[in-house]
Amino acid sequence: MEYGKYYQLLGNNLKIDFRNKLTNILINLAEKDFEIDEANEKKVDENLLMKYSAYGLVGLILDWVGEDFPMEPEEFSKELAKTIQYTLGTIKIKLTAKYSAK
Repeated sequence: MEYGKYYQLLGNNLKIDFRNKLTNILINLAEKDFEIDEANEKKVDENLLMKYSAYGLVGLILDWVGEDFPMEPEEFSKELAKTIQYTLGTIKIKLTAKYSAK
């Protein structure tokens, strides 16, 4: 992997503060840009669900780095996307001005 050594620097030496910041960024993005399908029969608190997903995502990324990148980044990204879709069910990206075509 071309940039693997840089990611590995994040491995065991990664400060908890960085992990928390990354997790909070993911939570904020999810809360702002994702919408859980209202037809979901498993009515849960969306805030808790987004936090659960963000912490899980950060854990998977750190595990991937710690295991010396057992998958190529593109494959790993696809697997993460499938995992998120599986765990969250149907999610929609909220359309905002920054995403709309001009």
